Amino acid sequence: KIDDKDQEKIILSMESETIGKITIILTVMGFKVWCTVHSDNEEAVHHVNSFRNELAENLAKYQYKIEEFKTTRKKINIQKFIAPSQDISEVKRIQTEI
Repeated sequence: KIDDKDQEKIILSMESETIGKITIILTVMGFKVWCTVHSDNEEAVHHVNSFRNELAENLAKYQYKIEEFKTTRKKINIQKFIAPSQDISEVKRIQTEI
């Protein structure tokens, strides 16, 4: 049995001129994965949905299972998302530009 405290949350935020801003929120508990992708760009949402099965197959190679995969058409401010739910000392941040 997995305790809720054993969950890891991974938040990725990316932006490009072509697809706009995409925020991916992954919650991992044991070998179960919940994935939510947020983007205000309709084409990006459709593109992400087209890779759902490929993601599930690749995760299955490592014995992970997607419990939920959903997309929403909205932009997320990750600062507001993280602050109320996480102890800031436990948050790791990597920022890069290519």
